[in-house]
Amino acid sequence: NFQSKDYSLGFPRGAPYLDDINKALLQLKEGGVLDQLKEKWWAVGKNCTGEDDTRSVSEKTTAELELTNMIGVFIVLAIFIGIAILFDIGERIYRRKMENRQKQITAELNTPSDTNALDSHFLK
Repeated sequence: NFQSKDYSLGFPRGAPYLDDINKALLQLKEGGVLDQLKEKWWAVGKNCTGEDDTRSVSEKTTAELELTNMIGVFIVLAIFIGIAILFDIGERIYRRKMENRQKQITAELNTPSDTNALDSHFLK
C-alpha cells in the first residue's frame, strides 16, 4: 500500500497496560476494523452527507457566504462598539469631575482663610 501511514498513541514510560493496548490495536488492524473506520470517516471523494440523505443535489450544495449571512456579526460588533463609546464618555466625564474637584481643593488650600487674615492683622 503506497503511502500507508500508521498512527501511534503516547503513553508514560513503563505503563503496565501498554502491551495490552498494542495487542488490541494489532488485532483491530489485522481484522480490518481500522480500515473500515478509516473508510467511513476519512474516505477521499465522499461528501459529508450520508447515503440515507434524501435531499436533492441542489439542496446539498452549500450557499456562498454573503454580507446578508454575516449581518448578525456586524450588529453585535456595532452594539459592543456603542457600549465601548458610552463607557469612554462616562470615564471622561468622571475624570473631568475628579480633576475639577482636585483643582477646587487645591485652590481652597492655597487661598488664605479669614482666620489667617485676622491673625496676620493682629500680629502687626
